Amino acid sequence: MFLGIFLLTLAIFWTERRLVISDPITTKYIINHPLFVFGPGHEKAVNVSFGYGSIVLVSADRHRYLRNNIMNPSFSAKNVRAALPTIREIGRKLADRWEALGFPGNTVDISGTLSDAALDVMGDVILEHSFNALGGESEVGRLQRTLLNMVSSPTKFAQLIDAALSYVPDLIFRVLYYLPIQALHILREYKKITDDLSAQLAARARDEGPSDTPDFVGAFVRDDTVPDGEIGVHLRTVLTAGEDTTGTTLGWILYKLAQMPDLQQELRREIQLAAQKEMPDYDNMALLNAIINASAALLFPGELLNKHIYSGGFALAFLGGPGVCLGWRLAISELQVFVVELVGRFVLSLPENDSVRARVAMTLVAESADGKRGIPLHVEHVT
Repeated sequence: MFLGIFLLTLAIFWTERRLVISDPITTKYIINHPLFVFGPGHEKAVNVSFGYGSIVLVSADRHRYLRNNIMNPSFSAKNVRAALPTIREIGRKLADRWEALGFPGNTVDISGTLSDAALDVMGDVILEHSFNALGGESEVGRLQRTLLNMVSSPTKFAQLIDAALSYVPDLIFRVLYYLPIQALHILREYKKITDDLSAQLAARARDEGPSDTPDFVGAFVRDDTVPDGEIGVHLRTVLTAGEDTTGTTLGWILYKLAQMPDLQQELRREIQLAAQKEMPDYDNMALLNAIINASAALLFPGELLNKHIYSGGFALAFLGGPGVCLGWRLAISELQVFVVELVGRFVLSLPENDSVRARVAMTLVAESADGKRGIPLHVEHVT
């Protein structure tokens, strides 16, 4: 091993050599350099999940064009600030949903409601389309969560297929997509629904004409380089990223706060102080933002004070370089609002049989010892 770089030999079907890098300078260079792209296995997985042409895979001039000319305006700081009242309203609906479902006084899996709230933000703020996932009316949300759960908790056969993806020729891969397998059937259904939605939103954008505010689908419609059939690809990309990553991160924040009741109570005092204003100044809530920023690396403020040196893993929540998360500003705003709303109204604690652990899948998912995805917490009203 030299500077954190060494070769690892893996036996899958045959001997395969992989380069493993732990040196921070080398890692930073790779993240920030456009030369380094996804491998063939990841490329096929993205293509089958979203469709061909996703910003996740395109590179160089095409990536910059899609990102800067078409997609970035919808996620700008100005647009996120303007969306704050909408995000706050969805945060209140999330807390009300917990009440309606009878969460207080019980131990429940909170993860589904968090994903629903994140999807509603994507719909109301970015697409100007109401999914009403928190109201239980979103077929897109249901299918998307089913797919994400299947991907994050694969069977042994699915893991074998995943390992073999890079060796499957594209022609055969496209044929395999139509096999009568339940997971592929759900994926085809999800793609049809999101393609129909993108066509509906594109037709509306054409009818309404140019808008004074950023219009995600309208920007694609008015661009001559993007065919209509590709709009659904970008729609699926932002919906998956906007729902799963934000919902998962929020779940980890609440889990860690349940694990650290003193920190949770200290945060609640900060929330109560900020609530004296009609519109809380989220950016100036020091503890709230320390918790959110630390959650990106899965390291909490309380753990920083431990006398032992932290040697666990860290996560790059928003990545960096050319692939930095498009919606990081929106995600931070959602996390701020939702944490304030939920911790301000509910006390969270771990159940006695807590066995939640982190596992790397599409995101860093939470699962129990028996492999079931979810974040069960005990919920009580703030008294």
